[in-house]
Amino acid sequence: MGEYATFYRSENGDRIYGAKDFAEWLAPFFVSGVFYNELQVKASTNMDVVVGTGRCNYEGYGRTFDKPTVLHLEPADPQLDRIDNVVLRKDDSKRNIFLFIEKGGSGSSPKPPAPVRGNGIHDFVLAEIYVKASTVKIMQADITDTRMDSKLCGWVTATVKELDFDQIKIQFDKWFELNRVEFYKTSEEFKRDREQAFDEWYKTVQGKLDGDLGTKLASDIESIKATIPKNVSQLNNDLGYAKTSEIPTKVSQLANDAGYAKTAQIPTRVSQLKNDSVVEKIVTFSTSGWNENNIYEVHDSNITASPESRQEFSPVAVSIPPSSQDKEYLKYVSGLGLRDAKMNGKQQDGVCYIYAEKKPTKDFQLVMRIVK
Repeated sequence: MGEYATFYRSENGDRIYGAKDFAEWLAPFFVSGVFYNELQVKASTNMDVVVGTGRCNYEGYGRTFDKPTVLHLEPADPQLDRIDNVVLRKDDSKRNIFLFIEKGGSGSSPKPPAPVRGNGIHDFVLAEIYVKASTVKIMQADITDTRMDSKLCGWVTATVKELDFDQIKIQFDKWFELNRVEFYKTSEEFKRDREQAFDEWYKTVQGKLDGDLGTKLASDIESIKATIPKNVSQLNNDLGYAKTSEIPTKVSQLANDAGYAKTAQIPTRVSQLKNDSVVEKIVTFSTSGWNENNIYEVHDSNITASPESRQEFSPVAVSIPPSSQDKEYLKYVSGLGLRDAKMNGKQQDGVCYIYAEKKPTKDFQLVMRIVK
């Protein structure tokens, strides 16, 4: 680039700048890769995939894709699987950055092609596509997103990720060495002050702790119990009820009166008990029911769009197919990060939407409680 400052107006041809000069100027500021959440690879029709719009950067060189790009994969091997790469290549000899499919080798344990890097070529691997034997259509589940893998691609970020505090530490160490004696003197004074304060406090409670501590505590407990109502009748009178029978005397009775099957489902507030109407059902979430945005539609005529209504989900401790380790199944369901996903900013009558942060890879069940 030359040992002179940039960028100044040229005088008699002494400041001539080219594309390489601009690239070298930009290179120190940004990490090479694709911009965050851009150029995503998605399944399309048959053996096609589509790469979304976005931008990339490689040491100051970049390209903007303002329209989605459709790429076609070669037919699958009739007997063996393979892994193809969706590649974004920067090629100096062609003075261009472009997208293409790099076909992998077929085999019983296939591996993706290694990215080419060197001699003016640098490959970013946007995704790996597992092409099963005899397949005629690429599914989204066959695509592994590798944009966030810095070894294969990576996100464009600022080059300065953290500050070096070594020089500050050296200065602090020197200061501490000079002031260490005073520091220890101050800490010893603080220690003596705290010990003195504790001794003074202990003297105020020492008499209360002397003797048989267990007997004293038991006596205090009995004194407290004496202030608690002896029976339900006394509590009933304090609350102003006319009859003791108006207060459920057992949790099971309260559960039966409310129409719940389990005591854990008893509402904790009287208003909730009086106003809520609850319907329960077991919902089976199949892997084929999730859309490309990881959203699953649950349909039930009891679901309403009322602001007071809600759907509550809890996992069933039996997986589909049955698992020998129910705890592993529950851990799997909780790891999906399920939550309500309201569409278009509002709930719809007869349907609720469940969003999974991670794409489910197997079927599972949840108990849905519809509270109206």
